[in-house]
Amino acid sequence: MTVSEIPGTTRDAIDTLVLRQGRRYRFVDTAGLRRRGKTEDSPMCSRRPWHGGDRAVDCVILVLDASTPLTALDQTIAGYASEAHRPVILAGNKWDLVEEPERATKELRDEMGRRFQFLRFAPVLTLSALTD
Repeated sequence: MTVSEIPGTTRDAIDTLVLRQGRRYRFVDTAGLRRRGKTEDSPMCSRRPWHGGDRAVDCVILVLDASTPLTALDQTIAGYASEAHRPVILAGNKWDLVEEPERATKELRDEMGRRFQFLRFAPVLTLSALTD
């Protein structure tokens, strides 16, 4: 989905149906999760946005900010994805902001492997929503 660069502006899960080669796909874009105390200007609570993930029947694509270090909140969200008992793809977004992409790819994969051991089977992709 095209969204604002301002955190907290997406508040509800948004479904989009895509028809490709005769098959229908439903993408559910959930609002990003924020720590409690960071949401005073937003009506979101910390777990509410994940409910859209319950509708992701085939796969969860967990989009993380690759331009900053992973956080405990990222690990919590990855845990929600794992608890959904669906295949997961880890997507490192904002790749256009990363310096030395070859080195950073290895570091990102290593860090995700350490922090998200329960998702060690998940493929790790990098992308730029700005350019891709």
